[in-house]
Amino acid sequence: MRRSRLIILLAMLAGLAAVGSDYLELRRFNAVAEQDAIVSPLGPSLYDTFSIHPAARQAARNWAVDPDRAAELLTQAAALYPLEALPWLAQARIKAGRGGDPAVLRADLLSGVAVQPYSPATRWQAAQIALHAGDLDLTERFLRLWAEDQPRELGQALFIAQRWIRDPDQLLDRIVPATEAHWEAAMDFAYRQGKRDLAEAVWDRLASSHALDSPLFLTYFDFLLREGEVDSAMALWQRSDPRYRPGTVLNGGFGREFGPARGLNWRVGPLPEGVRIARDMETYAQAPGSLRLDFAGSHNLRLAHPSILVPLPVGQRFRLTGQWRGQGLTTRARPYLFVRAVDGAMNHRLDVPGAHFGWQAFSLDLELPEGVRLIEINLRRDPTQAFDRYIGGQLWLDEIAIEALPVSDSATPLPAPE
Repeated sequence: MRRSRLIILLAMLAGLAAVGSDYLELRRFNAVAEQDAIVSPLGPSLYDTFSIHPAARQAARNWAVDPDRAAELLTQAAALYPLEALPWLAQARIKAGRGGDPAVLRADLLSGVAVQPYSPATRWQAAQIALHAGDLDLTERFLRLWAEDQPRELGQALFIAQRWIRDPDQLLDRIVPATEAHWEAAMDFAYRQGKRDLAEAVWDRLASSHALDSPLFLTYFDFLLREGEVDSAMALWQRSDPRYRPGTVLNGGFGREFGPARGLNWRVGPLPEGVRIARDMETYAQAPGSLRLDFAGSHNLRLAHPSILVPLPVGQRFRLTGQWRGQGLTTRARPYLFVRAVDGAMNHRLDVPGAHFGWQAFSLDLELPEGVRLIEINLRRDPTQAFDRYIGGQLWLDEIAIEALPVSDSATPLPAPE
């Protein structure tokens, strides 16, 4: 019994001695590792395990000081800890910097990614090293892997790969994972970068499977409007929404839900504190509903919603019509309707008629500058320094519509005098 206890005690002491030796070595290593030169594990120790990690990290950072010694340390670290990505990637970086054997470099990169298969940071580093080494096939592979679990980063992968992949269809095939989130990210990238060919390539693949509330559909629609393709945008929306007629205010009677705040849908936010916007299915000028704004009476707020974009057919004269109703609007700084030409010098303002009023029709004639095809309609309210600056009460909107007007006689050129 005593002998077995003695054996156990000796084994414990031997283990503690090994751990203590490595720990003391680590402390000595850290004391001298502030210098730029590559420092090896100092030893003597039983295993050289504690200090091999910081030694490998330092070798990876400062490998240009002594590439051969750095490569030796990293090889040692990879042998001791083959499931660590750093030694493999650092060895590949050294080979890329020194023009090493491409096959060995490729094997190191693949090993580094394989031992940390779900690490975005490892995949990103591997892609950068492969790009530096000129291995574009491997770069594409790692970029696709890097974006696989994080669709929001796909734009960065596309930005890099488009340097050598010029064809948009090839770019999509080789970089974009075939998931809905990644297609949306690819369309968003095309929108932000103004890449018409890429946006159309994404849309051509998925047009039949996307409805009005699809982020991909809405981004493509916004892209067409921004590019000035108003007729194409209106035709696209009409194909997806048979109730829409080009040149009309979509959902102007508020019979449908607002939908996502993009495209031709009403934008009802973000809103400041002190106001709420909702559809009202009980109070309306014409069934089935209206839009109601509730002001709390506690804020001197600035309001810029609800708003809506309206693309218009060719023409210069239009009439905006609608109905509104007010109840208990408590300040002289009341809301007003504001219409402006997007990318054009035209704006009109129409104030509400008072604090209390029943359903009243309103109209506003619009004369657009030549070439303007897109207008924005919104309800605004400006803050004021008056004593009654806090706005309360309710305001309703309904039956918002636009109609084209014939060209006025005054717009017809007069005959030249004889």
